Amino acid sequence: MRAEVKVAVSMVEHNVPFAVADHFSPLLKECFKDSPTAQNYKCARTKTMCIINEAVAPHFRKELVMKMRTNPFTLITDGSNDTGREKMNPLTVRVYDSDTSKVVHRFLDMRPTCGPRCGTAEVIYQKMDEALQKNAIPWRNCVSLSVDNAPVNTGARNSIASRILKEHGNIYIHGCPCHILHNTAKQAGLGFLEVS
Repeated sequence: MRAEVKVAVSMVEHNVPFAVADHFSPLLKECFKDSPTAQNYKCARTKTMCIINEAVAPHFRKELVMKMRTNPFTLITDGSNDTGREKMNPLTVRVYDSDTSKVVHRFLDMRPTCGPRCGTAEVIYQKMDEALQKNAIPWRNCVSLSVDNAPVNTGARNSIASRILKEHGNIYIHGCPCHILHNTAKQAGLGFLEVS
């Protein structure tokens, strides 16, 4: 079991598709014929996913939540392309990890939204708030929100930022510098076309 957990965690760490796990059992048995551990290794994609999703992930999520309850953190989100019916909104955080004495970037939750209003600030903010409330993480520990520069995210009135600022007025809202550079380059390119 120890080998199965170590291989599963290593696959996640190196972003290896779970389908590759189907090949490990026969490979290890062939390569290490004299090893009882290799001969008893039985962990294909289904078992690997169960190890990650049902054992390892909850442990690390609990650890992250405990850090977020007591330390300042930055909340980061960016929705998937809006099909008009369904949107994926991953929530990641940057938080101080006292074990490593570093600021780390971690996945907190996936907050899908659906329906014709799935891309609105109201619905996305509600899902973000639910994720924090579900884990008893106080908004007062959130020092920053990192989002792209779309009006739904950073607008002055009806945006995710305006709703979060009502919750906690000292949060620093910062947009994506890459979007600003892209928009600047786009406008400059259009300016050159008009001159020509």
